[in-house]
Amino acid sequence: MTPAEFIAKWGPGGPAATLSERSGAQPYFMDLCALLGVPTPGSAGDYLFEQHALVLGEARGYADVFYRNRFAWENKAPGKNLDAALRQLQQYSLALGNPPLLVVCDRLIIRIHTQFNGHPSETHLIRLPDLANPVKQQLLRRVWLDPESFRPHQTTRTITEAAARSFATLAEQLRARGHGADQVAHFLTQCLFCFFAEDVALLPGRMFERLIDNRNRSSEQLTDGLRNLFQTMRAGGSFGADDIPWFNGGLFQHINVPPLEPTAIAELRNAAQMNWSAIDVSIFGTLFERGLDPAKRSQLGAHYTDPATIARIIDPVITRPLLQQWEQAAQELQALTAKIKRHGDAAYKKAHGRFIQWLETLRAFRILDPACGTAGFLISAWKYILDQNKEHKPGDKLTPDERNKLAANIHGYDISPDMVRLSLVNLYLHGFTDPHIVEYDTLTSEERWNETADVILANPPFMSPKGGIKPHKRFSVQATRSEVLFVDYMAEHLSSTGRAAIVVPEGIIFQSGTAYKKLREMLVKNSLIAVVSLPAGVFNPYSGVKTSILILDRRRAKSCDSVLFVKVENDGFGLGAQRRAVDGSDLPEAKRLLTDFLTAPEKFENGPMAHAVKRAKIGENGEWNLSGERYVETVSVSGVWPSVALGELTKRISGGTPSKAEPSFWT
Repeated sequence: MTPAEFIAKWGPGGPAATLSERSGAQPYFMDLCALLGVPTPGSAGDYLFEQHALVLGEARGYADVFYRNRFAWENKAPGKNLDAALRQLQQYSLALGNPPLLVVCDRLIIRIHTQFNGHPSETHLIRLPDLANPVKQQLLRRVWLDPESFRPHQTTRTITEAAARSFATLAEQLRARGHGADQVAHFLTQCLFCFFAEDVALLPGRMFERLIDNRNRSSEQLTDGLRNLFQTMRAGGSFGADDIPWFNGGLFQHINVPPLEPTAIAELRNAAQMNWSAIDVSIFGTLFERGLDPAKRSQLGAHYTDPATIARIIDPVITRPLLQQWEQAAQELQALTAKIKRHGDAAYKKAHGRFIQWLETLRAFRILDPACGTAGFLISAWKYILDQNKEHKPGDKLTPDERNKLAANIHGYDISPDMVRLSLVNLYLHGFTDPHIVEYDTLTSEERWNETADVILANPPFMSPKGGIKPHKRFSVQATRSEVLFVDYMAEHLSSTGRAAIVVPEGIIFQSGTAYKKLREMLVKNSLIAVVSLPAGVFNPYSGVKTSILILDRRRAKSCDSVLFVKVENDGFGLGAQRRAVDGSDLPEAKRLLTDFLTAPEKFENGPMAHAVKRAKIGENGEWNLSGERYVETVSVSGVWPSVALGELTKRISGGTPSKAEPSFWT
């Protein structure tokens, strides 16, 4: 098929133009394959029409075309909403193995959306007349033949770092002109919120970017314009031709915009040109904080918890335990519903009561991060809970009142007022109308000591100031080191069925100081169930520090007399500064082993990657050392073997020169 024939057939007025969405989808795609000279569905095992995907529970949907590790494709009738089609594909994406390309098409427009992990999404648009252009044909052909070529050159990390550097430079410029650190921090947090708010359409029509980029405004006019915008956001109302909603949460209660000089305006414009949809708030917050504090400028990028590490922690601490509870509830509900004879009978009421009990379990599920930074752990937990209550989109099974009750049980503390502001911004952008983030010193304040949580997730700061921490006296372990105190705090603030996952430096694992040993003893006796050793370099390029993940579960620890040690040597990425993807990740196997142990510890079989050790053995010498390799049992084999002279078994045929008297000398 030639381009002209294809355009004439499928264009407006063409013989196929009036076909319905369903009747036209496959013929259109087959003609497109013929035009491009690419394989058709069915020519490979994982290249199919209408590939079904398990979306949630037993609910199923399908992608119109699916080619594993290449693309998922959704066809619509001409003029239909392609944004809705993209959301539909995104809903199926995980079940389809996260193909790198999502393609939506209404037969007049083809949109290619990239979704490479760790890279910003990019969109390529091809209109029907463009198919006559060989360059556009080759672009589209790459969807089949070379999907990797669509991988964006920039990563989310590099874009985020550039944005953080821009804000750090802006903060330095404003401070250099005599503006106080608190004023600068609050103003830049307000600007940060506006950049992200534009990206999720909370502010209309890129208005913040347009306001900053207006070259006709003087410095005084821009300063006044920002002040007026923030005031409008505080109460809601009109700003120029745009209607601005009311933004609660307190971020705009205090407005003190510093006068902006040309250099500061240029840096703000530089930030405005960045792709804010690609910027990872969980990374940006830490870098932003260091940029605001002159003493921490040298630490830019020193350490943060990336989303992949957060996901690894969320899985054993929240995902799997809640899924197990849900599976048990689902089995009970299935048995109860089978007995229902009519709506409202006793069996119906009993089943309904059991379902309400499950919802109450979710609503009362309290999650805490006592050193929350920008709230990355809390948001991941929130997303998971919403996903467990999804029919078509996350959380749509919950009423507004139920969502509010869930959100009310998610709490975070941070000692830094800047981090508290950023956490509030981040949570607000993720749908929290009343975030519970408190400026609180976890180690030296005791007003909230009696609060407990069902789950504590944290990667707390483990740098102790000169002279150490001066904590209050309610800690079980008397210490001055922040890493000891933070882990102690988390272990002591779990509910009776509480769980925690904590990223810790190696000092916690094996340091021989009294406080370290006392802490490990308390953990092993009361709550520790697993230690996951991570390779040095998983936090590169921000830090090469060696870390482990401690998994605590107070309920399981009472009934399990062993601790599992898992050693991860390959997390799927190289350990250099670039962290490039590599083959042979240990994570799937580590996850399986951890699941097996948590499901049936008494049946767990030790192997090279993971082994269970009795709690009593860990404490035998009083060190309570948590280095898993220390407890690997080695088997020595010795024996007595008969000795035989080497000459009786061998004949020398080379290696020396025989005597001239020997015939072999002359041969």
